[in-house]
Amino acid sequence: MAESAPWEIAIRFNNAKEISEAIGTIYDDLSSGIEPELAANKITFSSPEDIDHRSNANSKRWSAM
Repeated sequence: MAESAPWEIAIRFNNAKEISEAIGTIYDDLSSGIEPELAANKITFSSPEDIDHRSNANSKRWSAM
């Protein structure tokens, strides 16, 4: 298996962290009695272009270290 570059590891960690935080927020909202539709309206998704842009920014940041 090929080794991952440091920025690839950071991106996966950040994505997992963001997903877990979003799940926690949704759970808290639903537990508090908020309507599911209102909870769903709080969810946003990034476009593939945004993800590519973040990946490039992270790779530049890591390569500068």
